[in-house]
Amino acid sequence: MEVASVRLTEEERQFLEVLVAKGRYSSISEALKAGLYELMQEEKLKELPWKSRAEVRKYFSKRKVKGLEDLHDEED
Repeated sequence: MEVASVRLTEEERQFLEVLVAKGRYSSISEALKAGLYELMQEEKLKELPWKSRAEVRKYFSKRKVKGLEDLHDEED
């Protein structure tokens, strides 16, 4: 595992300390990792082959995917 050094402003450090004090994270390091994972997820979502519901329907209409239509009927 790599170790990274991050420079924080006083405001950023205090913000993270409040999150730790509230019990949302066990440490500032854990809070920073959570933020990094969220950023990674956002970037991965940008790589999906669709941007709208219409594109999702078009994408899956070409594939034989069954199961949810019996559980959920959605109107646009």
